[in-house]
Amino acid sequence: MSTELATVNVNTMLTQDPGTTFCSIEIDPTDRKTAAKVYDALNNPTHAVADYINKTIPVQNVLIEIAEIMNEDTGEVTHAPRVVLIDKAGESYQAVSIGMFNAVKNAFRCFGNAPWEPELMFDIKQKPVKNGSMLTANVH
Repeated sequence: MSTELATVNVNTMLTQDPGTTFCSIEIDPTDRKTAAKVYDALNNPTHAVADYINKTIPVQNVLIEIAEIMNEDTGEVTHAPRVVLIDKAGESYQAVSIGMFNAVKNAFRCFGNAPWEPELMFDIKQKPVKNGSMLTANVH
């Protein structure tokens, strides 16, 4: 498991081992307030992104962790991105979602890497896909 939070290339995240983490907040262990903000987002996010469909989340920072997910029907274990959006106040919004991962990756391409100042306004959307639905975002 990687403990390097800020040096992972987001474009290759899905090929990384479970536990590999990217965070746009530079962590200084002597800065307890910032370290606690990252810890809380990683350990216990405040909200679920799915609760914000058709609502706006102001995003300043992003945390992405590769998680192992087991298919309940087949027992197959796959890797999936756990995306945590973090606003200026430290509120965090979590989704295990390829769609949200792609939305963040595309935001990096268009707006540069986070942190974003001013915050990007992510309008959370749910799109139908072949096997159900997918979370994604528009930016305004």
